[in-house]
Amino acid sequence: MFSSNDLIIFARLTQLTSAAAGEEERARLLRYRKKPDLQSVRSRSALNSRGRLILSDPPPRTMSGLDELRPALDEVLAKLLAPDPGQRSLAEQQLKALQVTEEYGVALTEVTLSAQQPLPVRQMTALLLRQYVNSHWCSAADKFVPPEVTQEAKVAIRRMLPEGLKESISKVRWS
Repeated sequence: MFSSNDLIIFARLTQLTSAAAGEEERARLLRYRKKPDLQSVRSRSALNSRGRLILSDPPPRTMSGLDELRPALDEVLAKLLAPDPGQRSLAEQQLKALQVTEEYGVALTEVTLSAQQPLPVRQMTALLLRQYVNSHWCSAADKFVPPEVTQEAKVAIRRMLPEGLKESISKVRWS
């Protein structure tokens, strides 16, 4: 269940109309959104032959908001799959509010790879993860929508996704 503070923040986020003002307001409302620590990333990284950044050791797990996001995400996913159109439309609005958090993509990846989750939920999160990556991964992309995924979240997602190739259910493996 969402706290009253979460609902106030959500209501304010849905009221924003101007894109430029909306981004400033989102950043103000979501103060816990962290910037990547580029110095620590550089100290653990190297460039591969294609000039892409690779990490030599796994980054420390510092996304503290992930534990807070998971219950909210589970509730929203359950509402997305509900037969009631009112619940689904409310869940879609709540999902838009969750997309601006740093941990959203990592949480989607964890739910997709979780064998404890029902198949429809895992398929839904795989689809949402694909949409999230297409719109938030790189600011140079045609379909980019701010905010861009942090380097820490990108590394975490990249490290988890190969586990999905071991998935016995093909509907999840190929989603």
